[in-house]
Amino acid sequence: MICHDFAPNRGEGQQLTAALRCAGVQGSIKGRPLIYPSLNHDEAGILVHTLMRLLLALLGALALVFLGQPNAAHAQSAPGDEGLPLTLGFIETAFIGELTLEMSAKLDTGADSSSVYARDVRVFEKSRGDDWVRYRLIGDDGRTIRFEKNIVRYAQIKTKRGGSIRRPVVLLDVCVGGTHGVAEFNLADRDQFDYDVLIGREFLASRVLVDSGRRYTAEGACDAYLEAKNPIVENTVTAQSEAGDQSEPDNGSTGGDQALAEDASEAALE
Repeated sequence: MICHDFAPNRGEGQQLTAALRCAGVQGSIKGRPLIYPSLNHDEAGILVHTLMRLLLALLGALALVFLGQPNAAHAQSAPGDEGLPLTLGFIETAFIGELTLEMSAKLDTGADSSSVYARDVRVFEKSRGDDWVRYRLIGDDGRTIRFEKNIVRYAQIKTKRGGSIRRPVVLLDVCVGGTHGVAEFNLADRDQFDYDVLIGREFLASRVLVDSGRRYTAEGACDAYLEAKNPIVENTVTAQSEAGDQSEPDNGSTGGDQALAEDASEAALE
């Protein structure tokens, strides 16, 4: 039987609907089944042609979607690309604080927050009851920086013996592997640990992938960051050297965060 629903001048959607009707595809109206007559040879050819065009259009759209995705290998091999996480080793050199103190850091995806080995930690109150803290950090080269920072919160850290300890948390600038930002660090006694700095997931997430089989993979990656910070470092150290004053600042000497640089070895300070 010839199907008269087909017409070459119809749109593709209308042709496909008509072709399915003529092919005997079952449908229903108000639950009553309908069976349409079969196609003849010419109408079957038009149906096949229409379906092929629709299939090619679908394949073309899928190809555009997949070709538009970034290559995963390229994303890992190009750590400077904006928006792409870079791959670092589990031990890297980090630059901590406004004066970019160089310290070896462990990148630990199993830790939520970051931690730094702080000496001589002293918590005190400023005006309006704000909690502040004084402490000092020692870099890998023996350079010491004393800080006076506002405490943003306190963290309860679990100990190996099953208890917990309350630690002050401060904000510090950090650069590792060319990635830099401001991170929360709790001030800890890490004397029993191999590395003075631990960087956790709060900083690493969406920025860094950690390869546990590698270390020190990005030496020099923070050079541009250091060059931008160096005028601050040089001016501060020069001012301190000229003044000959390496004492801690007075409580009310300034309203902002403070960091004083000293040129001294760890042995002399300890």
